[in-house]
Amino acid sequence: MKKRSVSKMNNYVIEIAASERLFWTMGNQNITISRAIAEFVDNSYDARLDSTTIDVTLLEDAIEVRDTSSGMNLNDLKNALAPADSKRKIGSVGGYGFGLKTASAFLGDCVEIETATAEMKHSLYLKLQNPFKNLYEMSLYNFSGVWKIEVNEKAKTFKEGTVITVSNLKRPRREDDIKNINSHFSKTFSQFLIEGKLTLKVNNNEIVPYKFDTYWKEAFNFTIPGLNEEICDVSGWVGVSKSLIKSTTSDTENGFHLYLNGRLLDYNIWIGLGAHPEMRLLVGEIFLQGFRSNITKTEIIKDSFEYLEFVEVFEKWLRENSIRAKIDKKTKEWTKLKKKQDKEIKSNIQGGQSYETKASANKSNSGKRDTKSSPQQDSVTVVSTDKEKVTNSGEIDTTDISSSNLNETKNDAANSQTDVTVIRNNRTAKEIDLFIKTVRWKVLFITGGKYNQICDINHYNREITLDLNNPLISRYMTYISCNPNFSKQVLYTIFAVFNNECFDNAKILMIEKLNDVISFRGE
Repeated sequence: MKKRSVSKMNNYVIEIAASERLFWTMGNQNITISRAIAEFVDNSYDARLDSTTIDVTLLEDAIEVRDTSSGMNLNDLKNALAPADSKRKIGSVGGYGFGLKTASAFLGDCVEIETATAEMKHSLYLKLQNPFKNLYEMSLYNFSGVWKIEVNEKAKTFKEGTVITVSNLKRPRREDDIKNINSHFSKTFSQFLIEGKLTLKVNNNEIVPYKFDTYWKEAFNFTIPGLNEEICDVSGWVGVSKSLIKSTTSDTENGFHLYLNGRLLDYNIWIGLGAHPEMRLLVGEIFLQGFRSNITKTEIIKDSFEYLEFVEVFEKWLRENSIRAKIDKKTKEWTKLKKKQDKEIKSNIQGGQSYETKASANKSNSGKRDTKSSPQQDSVTVVSTDKEKVTNSGEIDTTDISSSNLNETKNDAANSQTDVTVIRNNRTAKEIDLFIKTVRWKVLFITGGKYNQICDINHYNREITLDLNNPLISRYMTYISCNPNFSKQVLYTIFAVFNNECFDNAKILMIEKLNDVISFRGE
């Protein structure tokens, strides 16, 4: 029997013409954890073969970034570690050869890299450990000017790609880290996600690209000459957002998103049009090709020749196309229309009608409502069964409720074609009020969720719609139907789960949390 030959594992030493001190001081940047990890994503994206999948895992004591891109050979690895060494191609999102170094040194004091190309028989592995406790100790060290790094071959466990692990983190993990990273990635890499060139996951949850919800928009496209007569492309659109949230405050989320080579540099900025009340719903995207950003890719070089030319041409386009007047007109038009819609919805809810049954209701009762009912208050109870008694305070006496009534209520909730009915001061309605940070939200129960979602949150209307077809939601309705003081804590939990920006595992999270809450409260 022939013995299978085993390839010998080799060890290498790469030499970089820079001091080790330079690498570790490059982390002294005014960036965030989201922007630091985005530097790894940039490199992985530039190294993709066609498309790539990038998995980011945040642990309490480490951060791992794993991609399915082309990987690196020994020479590529050396170039990646050398400061200011960048094989930047036209249209790449990588910067000036500082990204990997800056991000690694910013995040932690220990960096491990494992990488391999498809042609390599083994992967390459190296580990960098910051030998200095502080800057003072670093200043006393005598550097030779040549940094020697040991690289070892390892058994290959993946076809191609790179894995970067940063440990000995320089700051503790925070509760909102994942939420902030999800939000930053959703906007920063939205174009690549939409185009299918990138699949990006954070702790196994896939990032959903950010998209504008617009009432009106107008596109633009032009070119400008660069300093050396190269052509710089500009394209995008300007429009009016449907979102009125914060539109009249200093916390407005409107303004332009500015992209360089498809990657978002900055958002909620104003170019060519001032932040005036008439412009409160202004949104837009500006895509630049052939421009320059700062080293950390947080903003465009605004004093560059090409950018100054762009602003001049863009302002001229805005004037010639009367964009300010159009935005003002469309903003007023949409605001008026939205107020009318809200008024109709409110009227229908107060009249005990669902928005969908408006037309038929108007035909049957000519829009009349019960004007003898007392004003709305905050007390809310579930409609009673035959054996339930509604007290003067609006609560339900459930002492005589039977199991048959309970099963009947459950089946009615699951099979109903309308919202679950509740009672508010003797007036029927299709929703339950819920206060979140002193703001009133409406919780609507319907059969058949929007886009097959268990839960849909409408931030503008402040509505949470729950799908009664889902067993868990039906179970909750059964629970509150036989509980005189039904728990709103369950609804708060639903809101907290679904208010997260990544929805892929929301169902699993909700089941885990709600099962505990419902069981604890004695269903």
